[in-house]
Amino acid sequence: MCRRRTSLPGEASSFLTDKRYTNQRLRDRLVEALVLEGASGLPGTVVCEYAASEQEQAIQIADAVAWAIFQKYERGDETFYQIIRDRIIVEAVLGR
Repeated sequence: MCRRRTSLPGEASSFLTDKRYTNQRLRDRLVEALVLEGASGLPGTVVCEYAASEQEQAIQIADAVAWAIFQKYERGDETFYQIIRDRIIVEAVLGR
């Protein structure tokens, strides 16, 4: 999932996720978590959009970043993490 663009006050905050997640129950849980917990400090309303990752470069980039961080913490492999590390503003491990 990625945030599509930065919102101005009063505008909707738009989030984009891969449409391959077609299970309606899981999509509903994702939106609920985003609205109730993750995006509560964002201005305006929250909009979730779905697109094919093959056609949406932003989803591909978000997946690559998530994969690099996963490899660091779950496999101890920092090869790809080193490429993105200087662009990470805040990094905190939750639930360990």
